[in-house]
Amino acid sequence: MVPGEAYRADGIPLFDKIESAIFAAQPPEQISQRLWVNLSNVSERSRRPEILVLAVVDAIPGLRFLIDAFANDRAQLGRSVGIILVVLHARLRTFEGRLRMPTAQR
Repeated sequence: MVPGEAYRADGIPLFDKIESAIFAAQPPEQISQRLWVNLSNVSERSRRPEILVLAVVDAIPGLRFLIDAFANDRAQLGRSVGIILVVLHARLRTFEGRLRMPTAQR
């Protein structure tokens, strides 16, 4: 969950599409971390979500659909950034878990 964000059942298709695009891109840990830090700026998410989405699309081209679908809907772009944050956070936790796992279990 991202502070200040709320998700409803009708957002599941968008969440799934974003998650699929990020999973398909398999961004490395360093890029995932950089994106997460950039997107974590709450004021930028509400003021200029389109700029944040453009930066993410550079790293994960599969998310370009967000620009096409929501070019004129800043609120939806902001929600999309929140969803990207959730997915990246889960991805970073996975990387973190692998580091903690004993070598024999990897």
